[in-house]
Amino acid sequence: MGFTGLVEEVLDLYAHSMIPQAMAACRATASAPPEHRFTWTLPAWLLKACLERTASDPFAAELEALIREGRITWHALPFTTHTELFGLEDFIRGLFVARALGERFGRRAVAAKMTDVPGHTWILPTVLASAGVRFLHLGCNACSTPPDVPFLFRWEGPDGSRVTTMYSRGGYGTSLFPPADWNLPIWLALQHTLDNAGPHNAAALDRILADAREHHPGARVVVGSLDDFARELESLQPDLPVVRKDLADSWIHGVGTMPSEVSRLRAARNRLASVESAMALRDVWKRSQEPVPAEQLSLIRSIYEKILLFGEHTWGMDTKIALNPPEFGGRVYVRPRFEEVLASGRYERIRRSWSDKARFAGDAEVDVGRLEAMASRSADGPGGLSGASGLPARLDVVNHQPWSWNGLLRLGRANGPVRITNEASGTVLPGMLLEGDAWVRVAGLPPLSQTTLHIEADESRQQPPAQETGRRVRAGRTSRRRPRRLALDNARLRVEVDPAAGMTALIDRATGRNWAARKGRVPFGAYRYDVFSRREIVGYLRSYAYDLESWFLDDFGKPGYPEGDHLTFFGEPLDARIESAPGWQRIRLQWKQEEASVKDLGNAAMVTQTITLFDDLPWVDMDVGLQGKKECPLLEAGHVVLSLEAENPRYAISRTGSVIDPAVDLAVDANRLLHCCDRWVDVTDAGSGLLVIPFDSPLFSIGSIAIERFDGSALPGAPVLNFNLFNTQWGTNFPQWIGGSFRFSYRIIPHRGDWRDACVWEHASAALQPPACLPANGSAAVAPGLLARQTRGLQTTAIKHAEAGDGVIWRFQEAAGRRRKQTLHFRCPEGQPTPAVVQCSLLEDEVKVLQTVRSGDAIAVEIAMRPFEIVTLKLRPTPRPG
Repeated sequence: MGFTGLVEEVLDLYAHSMIPQAMAACRATASAPPEHRFTWTLPAWLLKACLERTASDPFAAELEALIREGRITWHALPFTTHTELFGLEDFIRGLFVARALGERFGRRAVAAKMTDVPGHTWILPTVLASAGVRFLHLGCNACSTPPDVPFLFRWEGPDGSRVTTMYSRGGYGTSLFPPADWNLPIWLALQHTLDNAGPHNAAALDRILADAREHHPGARVVVGSLDDFARELESLQPDLPVVRKDLADSWIHGVGTMPSEVSRLRAARNRLASVESAMALRDVWKRSQEPVPAEQLSLIRSIYEKILLFGEHTWGMDTKIALNPPEFGGRVYVRPRFEEVLASGRYERIRRSWSDKARFAGDAEVDVGRLEAMASRSADGPGGLSGASGLPARLDVVNHQPWSWNGLLRLGRANGPVRITNEASGTVLPGMLLEGDAWVRVAGLPPLSQTTLHIEADESRQQPPAQETGRRVRAGRTSRRRPRRLALDNARLRVEVDPAAGMTALIDRATGRNWAARKGRVPFGAYRYDVFSRREIVGYLRSYAYDLESWFLDDFGKPGYPEGDHLTFFGEPLDARIESAPGWQRIRLQWKQEEASVKDLGNAAMVTQTITLFDDLPWVDMDVGLQGKKECPLLEAGHVVLSLEAENPRYAISRTGSVIDPAVDLAVDANRLLHCCDRWVDVTDAGSGLLVIPFDSPLFSIGSIAIERFDGSALPGAPVLNFNLFNTQWGTNFPQWIGGSFRFSYRIIPHRGDWRDACVWEHASAALQPPACLPANGSAAVAPGLLARQTRGLQTTAIKHAEAGDGVIWRFQEAAGRRRKQTLHFRCPEGQPTPAVVQCSLLEDEVKVLQTVRSGDAIAVEIAMRPFEIVTLKLRPTPRPG
């Protein structure tokens, strides 16, 4: 998806050059025996894109015929991804591309492939197995160190699902002949061309067949697809080693090259999950099953496609062909010369490739806004009109989780203080204003249900209390005496800040424990800026190289990088103040950065750290804002550093679809230093824990920073969480310089016990995926909740209209990593027909109708669940008599 050219150029190349080449090879071998006819396998999304682009071409009918014959075919994955960047539902929706091709052409893919990227998180076998995929091939590039796994093994996901996996070290495919120690009677000769090089031709296939006959004259040679091999291998039922490890991606640092886009995409996908669920829940109790508007379905699929495309592993053009050559500007590391070349326009082609990638995130964000606007329009007319408050007069709050929801909700921009009433109970809810937004505390919102809030301007509070700006402290080194500490308090927490040094205490009042440590001169929550040395780059290349090919240094290194020392900057406090208003209080610190790091390098000119505490809520929200960061030609990285007081810490990391212990669950030679967390990281020590939820920056390391570091045997280091804000670690296709202003937010929650005891997934959902707030229909009554009782230990990944259009899908996952039997109590009010509850595959194929037991206004369904298992249920309405 780029690399050798711009995205559009590459897609056009596939559709109008490579597809015709493949068709020519198919024609040239049409008279050969069926087993020796040319076959070309593409990733599912790429074949879909080619079909769309060639739909009006003269060869379109011939192409469709060849696809129906299986001569040109697809595998189950859309393309190669940075899998850890996805949320679980994002990744699942990517499998629906192959599903749609299967419905169109009458066969399902049972094999899948990823290429180039060394590792993927272990939810991959769970998801693939749940979608009916039985074989996976992973082909690592020649020079990246691969995780230490057997060549052929059964890869086990966190729920115990297994997929037979072949891992090719040092190449995208496999050799024509098996190694000497191969002990199976079949071999996969996966003949893979180079990046965007197109298919083999018929002559190449003839040479391959001739070579096979010469070396193995008694062998049966079959030209086919990955699916053909998967079925043959499965029929043998080989005894293979089982690998139950996460093969963490050693390229994952690349997502730190687009900090703004990663932040926006993470926010957009969370909003998408909330609004799609709200739209489906509103339809559950409709008396007639009206078709879902095509515009709505199309928009949802388009958003998921854009999220998917952002996670594809190519982030721009190859630096070897679009940056390094002198005619394109070359590698320049001295700022005046760099700025001169930047202004000359010679970097524009590679910069455009990065902006093309970034546009997927921006377009997804815009389209989520369109979907929210669509959800705000009801079939009976517009929702509640805006009043003097600036907000809609009535808002539906829709809880898409299976537990009763308690938390803080952002309602939107308001003209001033508002009065918020729960219409069902008549209760006035506590609200607040923060940075121009109205917020409300909601407690006890039942699972999979909604309530309606009435909003009006609060005339009694039209003059909001002035913020406390009098307690402002200049904290420069010129102060003659040390200023007193500033503190924030509520019933749960205490935060202390030394205006001359930064945050010194984060105290859990329930235990008296202070989690904030000061390591050296680094306070809790400090911003750190680093520029790396040539020696570090060379050291990294030595430690990471699996092989040495000519492209390795150009791709993973920085050709011509100057000599120099590693430089680290922390800045110094310049100003500290306390601000407060009803419902919240905060400390705002400004950090001045060293002039040389700003002028000569790429550091932000100013860093603002904001620490916010809410009345009687058990968390601290911390924002770190960077203003005026310039693009820097040198290798740089920024981090937020959380130094913790902990003697014997244990770590739990939320990955896509699972939780890992980095001391136990990572394969040797996977990425054991730089982690990508989907939603949270938790630290447990001496019976209590600290949960950190990063809204914007998923990359972090434990102990020391992990940029330009590789250690395939590393264990977690000292209790310091280093959240990577941005980095320009290597070339390949990632952006090479980063500039702008950025904001990174974190929610920090002390708790008792470990992550399971604290139900941390519920805290993460409250922070990242709160209930949707949609303008209410002026005439419609509030529908009853879908669940009659709350269910803990599960979390919703999606509530959606079924692809087949005959019901609503509720997809959820076991969240605590425990085997359990779970009874779900679905509400079924009198007068409503009892719905069928159908267990489905991940691709929504109906597997079985579950037995239900009716009691009063509810039906009970029992399901057995494995740790982190994903369950897809369809609630299918029963037709009314007559």
